[in-house]
Amino acid sequence: MKYIGYTIVWLIIAVALGLFMSLWASHFLGVTSPGLLLAITFAPVLPCYWLIPASLKSGTRHLTPNTWYRGFGLGLALIFLIAGITDLLGLSTINPLILFTPVGLGLLLGRIIQAGAEELIFRQFLFKNLTSRYPANIPFHHIGMVGAVFVLAHVVNPGFSLHSAVTMFIFSGLMCKQFNTNGLGWVWGFHTAWNWGLLVVVDSGAVFWLLQTAALLGWYQYQSGLVFSWKTNLLGGKTNA
Repeated sequence: MKYIGYTIVWLIIAVALGLFMSLWASHFLGVTSPGLLLAITFAPVLPCYWLIPASLKSGTRHLTPNTWYRGFGLGLALIFLIAGITDLLGLSTINPLILFTPVGLGLLLGRIIQAGAEELIFRQFLFKNLTSRYPANIPFHHIGMVGAVFVLAHVVNPGFSLHSAVTMFIFSGLMCKQFNTNGLGWVWGFHTAWNWGLLVVVDSGAVFWLLQTAALLGWYQYQSGLVFSWKTNLLGGKTNA
């Protein structure tokens, strides 16, 4: 059963990565041939076969319904809080009931699949491989590399902007941190809730993205203790009160 699980994860990562590549080819290179796009979609299957197994031997132990629910609950609460604040200030328009319509519930399934594929690619595959092959006490450069790739993969998103790019970069950093501490299930749940919860925002501006960024950065600071970590690293394990 373990190897069946590895095979399923390998195929999900490979095909999801291929879909990203085909979107880029279509959007930036003007590729329109269905056959070529299909070939690009399945091109990563064999390379991923050789790269992925080592990254799956750890980290998936926390892939349980309980960890997924915890991440999902916190993510939904956080995005609802941000949306509620901006709505009260008149900076955005929200419609929470949309989540519980047939369309909203259908999109939840889509968000579960999308978030799962992205977490497998960017955290379980890319971040895990980087930290395993190039260990570091404070892997800021690993987090930065994964964040940059994560943002580039979303350039083709409708409405992509500098605000959303900064938010995505910080979001990726938080997911990397939580992947190390809480495992794949937690980040999958949080990512799902975050993307699904954004559906309630009908209209928003730069302030909404700014609040998202501030909330994510604050949570990242709280979880990782960045100031303490920097002092510890610079002072050789000692800090001054």
